[in-house]
Amino acid sequence: MTLTIKHRNKNWVTQVKTVLHGYGYGYVWRSGEIDNTCLKSIKRRMLDHYYQTWYSEINNSSKLKSCTLFKHTLNREQYLDFVKEPY
Repeated sequence: MTLTIKHRNKNWVTQVKTVLHGYGYGYVWRSGEIDNTCLKSIKRRMLDHYYQTWYSEINNSSKLKSCTLFKHTLNREQYLDFVKEPY
């Protein structure tokens, strides 16, 4: 699923509606009611989609082939905590 949001003449409410419909939660928009369980479900689906897209793109990129040998999850690498910016 590719989610495209055009920002021309659309406010944030319209964008939320587009996202909910894009992820299969149009019924939430139509009902106008949302609880914590539903919100967690929406968040989980969006994260799953993001991770799947990341994994697919990294595995299908010839430039990132060697990266797939070492990186299997999307997370911040610990070594980055030790990198200092030059002053």
